[in-house]
Amino acid sequence: MINDEYNIKIVHYKDFDEVQFFCSSVICRDDLLIDEDGVISKKEKKEKKKYFNPFSGEMEEVIDLNEQEFYKYVAFKRSKNMIYKLACNNKPWDYFVTFTFNGDKVDRYNFSEVSKKLSKWIDNIKQKYGCKDMGYIIVPEKHKDGAWHFHGLFKNCDNLNFIDSGIKDNQGRTIYNISNYKFGFTTATKLSDIDKAVSYILKYISKDLFGDSLKGKKRYWRSKNLEMPAVSTAIFQGNKIDLMKMLGHDIDYITSSESVWNEGTYIQLKKRIEDTENFDADRFIQVIGGVDFEEIN
Repeated sequence: MINDEYNIKIVHYKDFDEVQFFCSSVICRDDLLIDEDGVISKKEKKEKKKYFNPFSGEMEEVIDLNEQEFYKYVAFKRSKNMIYKLACNNKPWDYFVTFTFNGDKVDRYNFSEVSKKLSKWIDNIKQKYGCKDMGYIIVPEKHKDGAWHFHGLFKNCDNLNFIDSGIKDNQGRTIYNISNYKFGFTTATKLSDIDKAVSYILKYISKDLFGDSLKGKKRYWRSKNLEMPAVSTAIFQGNKIDLMKMLGHDIDYITSSESVWNEGTYIQLKKRIEDTENFDADRFIQVIGGVDFEEIN
């Protein structure tokens, strides 16, 4: 069954829009495959190869390592994309926080153990200190010696009891400690450049988090009160140049991606698309094939 078909996608963040334009239409169907030549064929269930295992005396499936690595990569990209959207759509953030663990209180080399301690602390903070409105995105990082620590963006978190450490960072900002965190050491800094902080936390989402040792484990923590941006799709009856002209001079930056499947252009605006300087709503409706502009907002 057809879920969607489009060549333009608009991601509506609270403060700006990101327009994604694809050279070829994207066809989203759960029963079709499109090869590198654009040929559409029915999706057939692929049977996994089986070999005789002399130790078990049975025919067993063999894992395709290339396929396994592909799915790890897909999981990595999806997680990074999810964090990016959550971080951009829920600005402003107030603090950048780092959590470490005291080896005398917790095995800081055991991912499962430090994850449980962090989750327990978050739940306790919400209940005991009245931080139910607190917003956060937290990601893990593995240190060179194998120990785990975590980094996070926080908002609505004044009840965390920040204490001046007496130390300032290289930008002259005060470094705080969180006194009600008892599993180790913390640092917290008020954000002066939120966009830079968003980029900074994304770098901690590495492919190392998707190895076999962390299979099935949580790769990031987010508060339930964060909202994902709305997404609209449509058929754009024009080319990339037409689209760029319509968006005018309010483009922040442009990136491109290319694969054997499709070529995409990602255009981040400085504001919402309907607020751009040279935006012509009537022309836009005409170019996207008569779709009501209000339907894609």
